[in-house]
Amino acid sequence: TGSGRKFIGKVIGADLIIDEITAHARAAFELNNDVDTIIEIGGQDAKFTTLKNGMVTFSVMNSVCAAGTGSFIEEQAHMLGVTLDEYSSRAEHKMAPMASDRCTVFMERDINYYLNVGYSVDEVLASVLHSVRENYLTKVATEGLIGKNICFQGATAKNQALVAAFEQSLNKPIFVSQFCHLTGALGSALLTLEEKFESTAFKGLSLCSKKITVLSEVCNLCRNNCKIKKVDIGGQILAFGFLCGRDYETQRYVVQDTGTFSLIDSRKKCFQIDQKNVPGFKKTLGIPTALYLSEDKLFWKHFFHSLGIKTIICSKDVGSVNRGKRIADSEFCAPLLSFYGHVSYLSTRADLLFLPVLLDSNFIRSGDEAKQYCYFSQFASSLTSISCDSDVRSRSLMPEIGPKSFLNKIELYKVLKSHYEVTYWNISRAYEAAKEFIAECEHKLKKVYQREVENQNDIGVVFLGRPYTILDRTMNKRIPDIFASLEIKAFFQDMLTYDESDVQEVKSLLKEIPWNYATKIIEVATVVAKKRGLYAVYITSFKCGPDSFTAQYFKKIMELYNKPYLILQLDDHGSNVGHTTRIEAAIRSFRNHYTANEQSIITGISLLDDTDTLTSIRDKTLLLPSWDDLIGKMHEAILIRERIDAIMVPLTQKAVKEGPRNNSGQCLPVNLMFQSFVNYIKEHHLDASQVSVWIFQARVACNIAMYPSMLKSLFENHGQGLEKVSVYIGQLSFSDISINASINVYFSYMFGGMLKKMGCKIRPYEVEKGMTDQVIEKSLQLFYRAFLNDRDKVEVVKEVTDLFLGIQTIKMERPKIAILGDLYARDNEIMNQDLIKSIENDGGEVIVTPYNEYIRIIEDSLIRRWFKRGNYKDILTAKTVGKYCLVLENSVFQYFNQVLQEKKPNYNLDVKKILEKFNIKENHSGESFDNLLKIFHLIERYPDISLFVLANPAFCSAGMVTEAMIKEIEKVIEIPIVSLMYDGTGKFQNNKLSPYLYSLNAQ
Repeated sequence: TGSGRKFIGKVIGADLIIDEITAHARAAFELNNDVDTIIEIGGQDAKFTTLKNGMVTFSVMNSVCAAGTGSFIEEQAHMLGVTLDEYSSRAEHKMAPMASDRCTVFMERDINYYLNVGYSVDEVLASVLHSVRENYLTKVATEGLIGKNICFQGATAKNQALVAAFEQSLNKPIFVSQFCHLTGALGSALLTLEEKFESTAFKGLSLCSKKITVLSEVCNLCRNNCKIKKVDIGGQILAFGFLCGRDYETQRYVVQDTGTFSLIDSRKKCFQIDQKNVPGFKKTLGIPTALYLSEDKLFWKHFFHSLGIKTIICSKDVGSVNRGKRIADSEFCAPLLSFYGHVSYLSTRADLLFLPVLLDSNFIRSGDEAKQYCYFSQFASSLTSISCDSDVRSRSLMPEIGPKSFLNKIELYKVLKSHYEVTYWNISRAYEAAKEFIAECEHKLKKVYQREVENQNDIGVVFLGRPYTILDRTMNKRIPDIFASLEIKAFFQDMLTYDESDVQEVKSLLKEIPWNYATKIIEVATVVAKKRGLYAVYITSFKCGPDSFTAQYFKKIMELYNKPYLILQLDDHGSNVGHTTRIEAAIRSFRNHYTANEQSIITGISLLDDTDTLTSIRDKTLLLPSWDDLIGKMHEAILIRERIDAIMVPLTQKAVKEGPRNNSGQCLPVNLMFQSFVNYIKEHHLDASQVSVWIFQARVACNIAMYPSMLKSLFENHGQGLEKVSVYIGQLSFSDISINASINVYFSYMFGGMLKKMGCKIRPYEVEKGMTDQVIEKSLQLFYRAFLNDRDKVEVVKEVTDLFLGIQTIKMERPKIAILGDLYARDNEIMNQDLIKSIENDGGEVIVTPYNEYIRIIEDSLIRRWFKRGNYKDILTAKTVGKYCLVLENSVFQYFNQVLQEKKPNYNLDVKKILEKFNIKENHSGESFDNLLKIFHLIERYPDISLFVLANPAFCSAGMVTEAMIKEIEKVIEIPIVSLMYDGTGKFQNNKLSPYLYSLNAQ
């Protein structure tokens, strides 16, 4: 019944070939007619299935990871010298430490750690089972769908301690049959019996005595390059694996025509360009057809064709992902790797390369800002232009394309006029013609959908996701073809017609989502959830940050409307093994739902309407996250002064260990903040309904924009009363609190940064070890009381600097090491494993950038972007507060500088010149942009910097983009950069710096 069932069925002459989900469901219903939930954990995979009256209504399988499966339990038992027969009895009634549930690597790390610190083997055995349970409940099952009558199947169900672990967590009894390890076979037998076959094709049990050799070969008759499995049974060749539908004897490509609507082919018919009579300039132009250009390629082909420019695209699979892996200097998602591969391929075939930079899309809803492309997409052209062959940069045409046609035409004219004899008016006409062409094609496409739906008597599916993943046969693992072969009509999200009134229930959520594709996914998911006969299939890519957020809300919408769904995650490997099983099971659950005519009519879904206001938080306890303990405590004092019961919640090692279990691909800080809040609320017995958590919101393309809604979702998923915790969305400047708070918070950034900076300046050279840290702690208390009591800040600064000047030091030289990166990883010593002390212990002196300096470095770029977006209120506030703060900043700098002994910083960077070195646009944003400016500011200020350290949390998109630029940055600045990625596993990352520091000190 597994992924090889069709091949094996052909070999043995099976009368009925059944997928494992259907087989297990049939057996469960036979064993217990009341079953509504199946937990199934096998040797290699795990499945979660819900039933109603014996029919599958929903099913999901785990990803390719082995964590949470029987094989992992068996491996750990073997490692610990315990047989499977004795495992359960030894693990029962044991207090178990909490191990990671995310991955076998992390689980094994924790297990080894617990053995080393003295836990018994039996306690570790129990810990393994708890990890498997948590992995299943967080990564496979949907706890909200777990019913009252649960059946546990698979051989792992024979482990009574594992069953007990599930019962403990779910607080529900679980039924385990004595045949739990045979339910797949039992279900297959029952279903075959019910078919009442009059004859059989079964080749007999004698087949098992014959030697059957399975051979593999690759079919080269077309670009599918199918991997074929074949056997020779008594001279008869049986083969399986042809995507086109041919048999082994037919040595030619066969067009597989099931008579079912084909999504990909129908789109090709709608989007056809007449390419006759191309005048033809000599220079050819290569257009990558990955990422956003996959969707826009026909627009640009039409545009350049109208201008007489010959274009070259990748019309076949050129192994783009594997090409990209060899070029990219970071572990990106498959679509971005494919973009790299396309650019590399075209660089040897085209004279010029068209690599437009897309930041904002033309997807705008009333009263909202333009939705953005994801962070990777925004930087894709810049990264590939500097990472591929050496001459790609000089041959790359990189106009900045956005929602405004007039500006786009100007940009296109700027980049084309040097290579082609074109005028602005030529470009304008060609641009408008391309727009008209695409509008006509989209109209045709929507008519196709209407026609097919009108004639539909069966279920249909709508693919949700990114067009470059779903509509490209080199990327989609032929999933649309699998649906077509099963005679299911499949449509893409852009084929549906709807308006804003159809998605009113998710309006508040849509305003929070910064990304264009994610917005469309949520909108269409809402439409499909309400439409009878249509079912959603969400196709996402492994390592896609935006999808890790969006999928949470997609599932919530489907569950609220009681609609089964399917999520398929594609990775960068070639196989689509397992997808067919999931698809067949999903279709069965869709049909069961459709036949039962079950549809929940729900109005007014609110996924983010209950955020707190400034008035409401005054009656609650407001918890603040800590990305920097010094600044966080000052923020606490400032808010208390504003009559808000604020508490800074520090990050703990416990939160770092437990937080990642809530992670499904999001950047790690949001999970660590959440876990810190949960632990604090529980440990201090706070009333969750009287607690609000503070989080800022940034309109940038990285994942930070989704932190507020993600936190709320995590609290709701956690339950246990914590779903009552509310979220307050504030400003980093505290301008939403008051002008006075805004001024004070600016100084908190300055004072906290200066305390850290003076500490880094003095601590490596202190005579009495620990004295600097004592002074920092005492200084923090002085600043805390100053903000709390509104004491004169200048007097406190004098007092603090006197304390630092009183520390006795030894004069000596150390190499200067500057730290950059994500603010949370850079400034939180728990998150970064005490990075500063690690560098100092290895003989370095750390250079940090206080937040007030950071603000000054990026201020002009930030205001320019605000102006572009029409954020005039933010500009006015920043300018007003900034001028006042600058006067006060100048008045205290002289005192800090008595300790630092530095020249006054110069913030007049030639930003444009810096960005041009890396093909970055001035309208780019995010930490990758900021890091470049900080690097050049620090080099100008500290010419003797010997090393840069880039500190980032796991899954940080900005960190990965910066990491991909490291080689190019090092070429320009001639200073090494070391990238450290903190993933919450506890593995010490900072020792990667030791060889560098050893070498620098030796020099």
